[in-house]
Amino acid sequence: MQVIIDKYLKLYIFVTYYGILFLVGGINMPNVYDYLKWRGDLSFQVDPFNEIDALILSEIAYVEFNQVLSSNNLITLKDVAESFLSNSDEQRFSFIKDSLILLKECAKYSRFSKIKLANYVNELDYQNDKQFAAITFYLNDHDQFVAFRGTDDTILGWKEDFQMTYLYPVESQIRATNYLKDILESNKLSKLGSSLKVADIKKYPKIILRWIKNIITKSHVYVGGHSKGGNLAVYAVSNLSNQLTKKITTVYNFDGPGFNQTMIKQTNYQSVTHKIRKYIPENSVFGIMLESLEPITIVKSDARGIMQHSGLTWQIIGTKFEVLDSMSFDSKVLSAAFDSWLDKVDLKTRENAIKTIFTTLDSLEIKTIDDLTKISFSDLFSLIKQLTNLDDESRNAVIVFFKTLITESTNFYKLYHLHNPEDNS
Repeated sequence: MQVIIDKYLKLYIFVTYYGILFLVGGINMPNVYDYLKWRGDLSFQVDPFNEIDALILSEIAYVEFNQVLSSNNLITLKDVAESFLSNSDEQRFSFIKDSLILLKECAKYSRFSKIKLANYVNELDYQNDKQFAAITFYLNDHDQFVAFRGTDDTILGWKEDFQMTYLYPVESQIRATNYLKDILESNKLSKLGSSLKVADIKKYPKIILRWIKNIITKSHVYVGGHSKGGNLAVYAVSNLSNQLTKKITTVYNFDGPGFNQTMIKQTNYQSVTHKIRKYIPENSVFGIMLESLEPITIVKSDARGIMQHSGLTWQIIGTKFEVLDSMSFDSKVLSAAFDSWLDKVDLKTRENAIKTIFTTLDSLEIKTIDDLTKISFSDLFSLIKQLTNLDDESRNAVIVFFKTLITESTNFYKLYHLHNPEDNS
């Protein structure tokens, strides 16, 4: 009883303290790091898994665990974090480094430090245009969160994102479905056998009792991801059998893009929308692309522009996000312009343009975003030369691709501002 009282007392102090400071203009509303300080000592049994926990684990999924985790071993989050203390520089891109910092911070708090990580896969398939990574977080003996990584710093990952405008499904969506299916179909009885095999015979009764308890206790399987990871989570759950879908408690999509009409009309997707929670920042760029059926929650961020895509900038009140009534002016314009662009640029033109652009980048051996930022003047000249020397069909596809997007953005910006002058903020 005292634990419950302490829980709600801390929540009251948390909301009151930050609320007063925010109203007087002292600070911004808290983010995930403040959440860790105030809620990090509460177990999932005392304070159930929530949307903030899902965001944190979805962000941690960006960490490259290649040297730490295999596909099968179970390691606590605290042990994983400690293994990174000497090699943090291996995380290349800025948001991946931010996720590593978050991982190490989570390791300091009992709510997260005891979580076990397993089933990590990280696949870059240049032949089939696939960038895919996933990991399963075992919150306790009976609850788990399956996280799909969003687009990383590889050009391959960005190419697959662009493919979503003309191709359905993309390779990572198919892989995500198979990964989730394998997790859900894992045989608990075989896990019991493995545990008994490696354990001292004196521990058998304890292991068997824990196994029986897990069967009796209602388990929760949460699925989610940030950016493309959120899209993969929704696609994977929508393509499971009805029997496996019943095992899913909630699907979390954090600023992930939507789908084309083929997916929208799919019966399975329509039947699971009540399980899906989609969140986008007020100035969303990626989460407003393509279409979604599930309700969207708009979250306040302390960042500007496209930097709001990072969930680490999202504002929190207690165990919930700080919610807004509508998107920003820029997001509304971009959403309308993107929809119009999709209507006016046919699938074949999109495909030709995207293949041309990424083939050109590949010819210059640009493999990561970091490579792109370090491009030399001679490489830039070579890039321009290759684009100007394209055959007519490819060159026209690239021109139409970008010209239409720019034109539609400009037109909708002017039109929206004309009819909603008070919303231009």
